[in-house]
Amino acid sequence: MRKLLLLLLCVPFIGVSQNWAEDYYTNWSVFGWSMDGHVALFESHGYDMFDGCRYRIIIQNMKTDKVVDELVLQEIGGEGIEFEEYQCDSVYLIRHYDIEIKRLYEKYKIIEYYNNKFHKDSTINNYYEIIFKSKDAPLSQKDIEGDETEGGCELYWCGNRPIDYFLSIKDPKKRSKELTRGTDLCASEIRYVGYFKSPFESRLLMVIYSKESDEGEMYYSTYRFIGCSLNPSTFK
Repeated sequence: MRKLLLLLLCVPFIGVSQNWAEDYYTNWSVFGWSMDGHVALFESHGYDMFDGCRYRIIIQNMKTDKVVDELVLQEIGGEGIEFEEYQCDSVYLIRHYDIEIKRLYEKYKIIEYYNNKFHKDSTINNYYEIIFKSKDAPLSQKDIEGDETEGGCELYWCGNRPIDYFLSIKDPKKRSKELTRGTDLCASEIRYVGYFKSPFESRLLMVIYSKESDEGEMYYSTYRFIGCSLNPSTFK
């Protein structure tokens, strides 16, 4: 198994259970929305077919982009662990935690809605334009002289490096607003991948995906979910 992983280092997986972010390990789904800016997201993460899984539901405030609540359905991980197949069965787990999930939804007024289309576009209804930019962040002298940054990034392993990113949206009148900016301290790749649209509000949930390459698990995924109101008064 380890020899196979080493052979596949830095090589993308093709045609193997890929989701909209082309992530071999992690899938995210939208399970529901509120009418006041909250969204319920479901994470399905498999370490690999032998090493366990993680399933959780998070509630995110799309006005602040903060995760306000979390319900972990299962988290089993570690090389050589033993577990029953049903313990990593998402259907079983969602049914098992049905009462807890309903309580979570009631707390944040989440309406279950599963018909959520993911749009891999940078334009919205030929009206709004989504702009994503990224560039390598400057390294300190200490980082340049060493093999690892102060943030713990193993530099240049399959392209790992600190990267600055910026996401904004613009309307036809050239009015725009900044949605987020920041620095990923260790990424071999970072990109905007698309958006979901709330069925109850004029609001989007945009997705930025990045990954850090690693010898053991191939890579570590990071998803950033960014809310965006389409209310014209929020554009400048």
